[in-house]
Amino acid sequence: MKYRLCIVLLSVIFIKFNALSQHNQSLDSLLEVYSRQADSEDKILTVSHLFNAVIYSDPELAKKYALEELVLSEKYKKTRGIGMANYHLGTYYNVKSSLDSATIFFNKALNSFRKVNLKPDMALAYSALAMAESEKGNFDNALVLIDSVISIFQELQDPYRTAVMLGFKGGIYRDKGNYILALDVSIQALRVIDTLNKPIRKADILIQLGNIEFLLGHYISSLDYSLQAWDIYRKYEDEITLANTAIDIGKTYLELSNYPEAIQYLEKALELARKFDIPSTEATALVSLGKVEIALGDYRKAGELLHHGLLLHEQINFRLEIAEALNELGIVYGHLKQLDESQKYLDRAILLYDTLGAKDGLSNAYRNRSATYEMGGNYTAALRDYKTFHELKDTISVSYTHLTL
Repeated sequence: MKYRLCIVLLSVIFIKFNALSQHNQSLDSLLEVYSRQADSEDKILTVSHLFNAVIYSDPELAKKYALEELVLSEKYKKTRGIGMANYHLGTYYNVKSSLDSATIFFNKALNSFRKVNLKPDMALAYSALAMAESEKGNFDNALVLIDSVISIFQELQDPYRTAVMLGFKGGIYRDKGNYILALDVSIQALRVIDTLNKPIRKADILIQLGNIEFLLGHYISSLDYSLQAWDIYRKYEDEITLANTAIDIGKTYLELSNYPEAIQYLEKALELARKFDIPSTEATALVSLGKVEIALGDYRKAGELLHHGLLLHEQINFRLEIAEALNELGIVYGHLKQLDESQKYLDRAILLYDTLGAKDGLSNAYRNRSATYEMGGNYTAALRDYKTFHELKDTISVSYTHLTL
């Protein structure tokens, strides 16, 4: 279960209103100001705030504001404004799961921020680029970038953004399979956020802790964290993030064998993903629904859902999710006794997981291929893969004593 602060997008950690409790009033006030303003330097800030206000609820409208911000900044020769407009455009493309386009605009933003030597804005662009590296599966590159950003924010004595970046770092450790480090860093982030009255950021970290608990097999605790976050996101009408939270909750209900609740939340996620045209979330919901159908024994329906999800993940090149879908398809074809197909998909999953250094997924894929070999009577290969599965499991830190926050 991967939670991307892209899905609650990391690249927009700096752009949500600080006063989210007054979100609707702030938006109404901004629109009133916007309607009265002629083109001016002051209007640059207005459209920038309008972008922040609607990126989660109406990404296409947010893009319009970002383009207007860019035009105005170029007209009045405001280098920082040009950088922020490009950053906002990168954020829009990130929301739309177009990482290559997002990276182009984040680099444009970084170049503008360097010209005026604004460290907070440079850190902002670096963090967005780190997020893109993470999404592409380049975890070590992302960690290097994150540590640089944390150093900047510590130097600036900015506990809020330091905490957000610690949360991001914890998420990368989780994806690499180092759950102890992931847990430790995420708890550090939550303790700081708890002192700052940042409900949305608290929800982000709660979801991450739920993810880690899920991976440790602590499903009740995972569900508790996720439902706390769900209530916060719903209060602030953050529907894009609700979609991804619904996936996390649905996956946890699946592990608890509560299939009706799992389907309810996953179908809600699918509905919201299609409403906002977010292929990454749609793909994850489809793959998760495929897993539910595997558990229910409808392998043909599971295969249809998984193939659809795999196609979407391949289109946006989310490699960790591609590997997950391949792994699940290997399971499906094993149940259908199509062993050559099963091995083909598991071979691809193993190669990709190994390339990404994702040990948890890799170990599971070896276990599944071992079962496929065994069904086909190739007991030597089955034993070899089963031993590899255990060797990998031994390298993953799961000896976790439950902590009380």
